[in-house]
Amino acid sequence: MDQQGRAFEYGRELVEVSWKNGVIRIVLCDKTFVYPFVTNVEPSSIQFLEDNLLITLTKRQMVAIISPKGEILWSFGEDCVPGEGYRLCVPMFSEYIKQTNTVLITDTLNSRILEIDCHGEIIWQYGRSWDPLKVCYGNHAALEGFHVEIQLSRILKTKGS
Repeated sequence: MDQQGRAFEYGRELVEVSWKNGVIRIVLCDKTFVYPFVTNVEPSSIQFLEDNLLITLTKRQMVAIISPKGEILWSFGEDCVPGEGYRLCVPMFSEYIKQTNTVLITDTLNSRILEIDCHGEIIWQYGRSWDPLKVCYGNHAALEGFHVEIQLSRILKTKGS
Protein backbone atom coordinates (compact mmCIF):
# COMPACT_ATOMS: atom_id res chain seq x y z
CA MET A 1 0.00 0.00 0.00
CA ASP A 2 1.16 3.53 -0.61
CA GLN A 3 1.06 6.39 1.91
CA GLN A 4 -2.55 7.16 0.93
CA GLY A 5 -3.62 3.57 1.76
CA ARG A 6 -4.05 2.49 -1.87
CA ALA A 7 -2.91 -0.99 -2.80
CA PHE A 8 -0.20 -1.31 -5.43
CA GLU A 9 -1.00 -3.46 -8.43
CA TYR A 10 1.57 -5.76 -10.01
CA GLY A 11 2.28 -4.59 -13.53
CA ARG A 12 1.33 -0.98 -12.80
CA GLU A 13 2.99 0.77 -9.84
CA LEU A 14 4.56 -2.32 -8.26
CA VAL A 15 7.22 -3.96 -10.38
CA GLU A 16 8.97 -6.39 -7.99
CA VAL A 17 9.10 -7.55 -4.37
CA SER A 18 11.99 -9.75 -3.24
CA TRP A 19 13.45 -10.92 0.09
CA LYS A 20 16.82 -12.46 -0.60
CA ASN A 21 20.22 -12.30 1.09
CA GLY A 22 18.93 -10.45 4.15
CA VAL A 23 17.23 -7.67 2.19
CA ILE A 24 13.59 -6.88 1.43
CA ARG A 25 13.54 -5.01 -1.86
CA ILE A 26 10.42 -3.32 -3.25
CA VAL A 27 10.65 -1.83 -6.73
CA LEU A 28 8.01 0.63 -7.92
CA CYS A 29 7.95 2.32 -11.31
CA ASP A 30 9.58 5.46 -9.92
CA LYS A 31 11.37 4.36 -6.73
CA THR A 32 13.12 1.41 -5.07
CA PHE A 33 12.91 0.67 -1.34
CA VAL A 34 15.53 -1.49 0.38
CA TYR A 35 15.18 -2.81 3.93
CA PRO A 36 18.11 -4.80 5.40
CA PHE A 37 16.09 -7.42 7.28
CA VAL A 38 16.47 -11.20 7.29
CA THR A 39 12.97 -12.65 6.93
CA ASN A 40 14.11 -16.30 6.55
CA VAL A 41 10.65 -16.90 5.07
CA GLU A 42 8.37 -15.32 2.51
CA PRO A 43 6.25 -12.50 3.96
CA SER A 44 2.54 -13.17 3.40
CA SER A 45 1.68 -9.45 3.49
CA ILE A 46 3.59 -6.16 3.37
CA GLN A 47 2.24 -2.65 4.03
CA PHE A 48 4.12 0.65 3.82
CA LEU A 49 3.85 2.79 6.97
CA GLU A 50 5.51 5.98 5.80
CA ASP A 51 9.18 4.85 5.68
CA ASN A 52 8.59 1.66 7.70
CA LEU A 53 7.12 -1.70 6.70
CA LEU A 54 4.47 -3.79 8.41
CA ILE A 55 5.20 -7.40 7.48
CA THR A 56 3.41 -10.64 8.26
CA LEU A 57 5.80 -13.57 8.61
CA THR A 58 3.46 -16.57 8.59
CA LYS A 59 6.05 -19.32 9.07
CA ARG A 60 7.81 -17.35 11.83
CA GLN A 61 4.47 -16.87 13.68
CA MET A 62 4.89 -13.09 13.96
CA VAL A 63 3.94 -9.67 12.63
CA ALA A 64 6.49 -6.84 12.78
CA ILE A 65 7.07 -3.21 11.87
CA ILE A 66 10.59 -2.71 10.60
CA SER A 67 12.51 0.50 9.98
CA PRO A 68 14.46 1.35 6.82
CA LYS A 69 17.57 0.28 8.79
CA GLY A 70 16.07 -3.17 9.37
CA GLU A 71 15.35 -2.66 13.08
CA ILE A 72 12.22 -4.23 14.56
CA LEU A 73 10.26 -1.26 15.93
CA TRP A 74 7.21 -3.30 17.01
CA SER A 75 6.21 -6.94 16.87
CA PHE A 76 3.49 -9.30 17.98
CA GLY A 77 3.81 -13.06 18.36
CA GLU A 78 6.81 -15.03 19.53
CA ASP A 79 9.33 -15.66 16.76
CA CYS A 80 8.94 -19.25 15.47
CA VAL A 81 6.78 -20.29 18.46
CA PRO A 82 3.11 -20.96 17.61
CA GLY A 83 0.49 -20.71 20.32
CA GLU A 84 -2.52 -18.86 21.67
CA GLY A 85 -3.08 -15.69 23.69
CA TYR A 86 -0.15 -13.39 22.88
CA ARG A 87 1.29 -15.92 20.43
CA LEU A 88 0.11 -16.50 16.88
CA CYS A 89 -0.52 -19.66 14.89
CA VAL A 90 -0.12 -19.06 11.15
CA PRO A 91 -0.85 -15.33 10.85
CA MET A 92 -1.75 -14.73 7.20
CA PHE A 93 -2.47 -10.99 6.97
CA SER A 94 -2.02 -7.79 8.95
CA GLU A 95 -3.04 -4.20 8.38
CA TYR A 96 -2.19 -1.01 10.22
CA ILE A 97 -5.21 1.17 11.10
CA LYS A 98 -3.97 4.77 11.23
CA GLN A 99 -7.08 6.22 12.91
CA THR A 100 -6.69 3.99 15.99
CA ASN A 101 -2.91 3.38 15.84
CA THR A 102 -3.58 -0.36 15.98
CA VAL A 103 -2.79 -3.44 13.88
CA LEU A 104 -5.37 -6.00 12.76
CA ILE A 105 -4.02 -9.54 12.44
CA THR A 106 -5.68 -12.65 11.04
CA ASP A 107 -4.50 -15.54 13.19
CA THR A 108 -5.53 -18.40 10.93
CA LEU A 109 -5.14 -21.63 12.92
CA ASN A 110 -6.43 -19.93 16.07
CA SER A 111 -9.53 -18.94 14.02
CA ARG A 112 -9.45 -15.37 15.24
CA ILE A 113 -8.87 -11.77 14.24
CA LEU A 114 -6.95 -9.60 16.70
CA GLU A 115 -6.61 -5.86 17.10
CA ILE A 116 -3.31 -5.00 18.81
CA ASP A 117 -2.34 -1.59 20.19
CA CYS A 118 1.10 0.06 19.99
CA HIS A 119 2.04 -1.51 23.36
CA GLY A 120 1.38 -5.05 22.11
CA GLU A 121 -1.88 -5.46 24.05
CA ILE A 122 -4.88 -7.27 22.58
CA ILE A 123 -7.66 -4.68 22.64
CA TRP A 124 -10.19 -6.62 20.58
CA GLN A 125 -10.59 -10.19 19.40
CA TYR A 126 -13.11 -12.00 17.23
CA GLY A 127 -13.22 -15.78 17.03
CA ARG A 128 -11.90 -18.59 19.13
CA SER A 129 -8.47 -19.33 20.50
CA TRP A 130 -6.24 -22.41 20.34
CA ASP A 131 -8.41 -25.03 22.11
CA PRO A 132 -11.26 -26.17 19.84
CA LEU A 133 -13.54 -26.54 22.90
CA LYS A 134 -12.79 -23.03 24.15
CA VAL A 135 -14.55 -20.01 22.69
CA CYS A 136 -13.05 -16.68 23.68
CA TYR A 137 -15.28 -13.61 24.09
CA GLY A 138 -12.83 -11.07 25.47
CA ASN A 139 -12.08 -11.78 29.14
CA HIS A 140 -15.35 -13.57 30.00
CA ALA A 141 -13.90 -16.76 31.47
CA ALA A 142 -17.35 -17.79 32.72
CA LEU A 143 -18.61 -18.05 29.13
CA GLU A 144 -15.57 -20.12 28.19
CA GLY A 145 -16.16 -22.53 31.09
CA PHE A 146 -19.85 -22.77 30.28
CA HIS A 147 -19.05 -23.64 26.66
CA VAL A 148 -16.57 -26.34 27.70
CA GLU A 149 -19.17 -27.83 30.07
CA ILE A 150 -21.72 -28.01 27.25
CA GLN A 151 -19.20 -29.68 24.94
CA LEU A 152 -18.18 -32.21 27.61
CA SER A 153 -21.80 -33.03 28.41
CA ARG A 154 -22.46 -33.64 24.69
CA ILE A 155 -19.43 -35.95 24.50
CA LEU A 156 -20.50 -37.86 27.61
CA LYS A 157 -24.09 -38.21 26.34
CA THR A 158 -22.84 -39.52 23.00
CA LYS A 159 -20.57 -42.08 24.68
CA GLY A 160 -23.32 -43.17 27.10
CA SER A 161 -25.94 -43.83 24.44
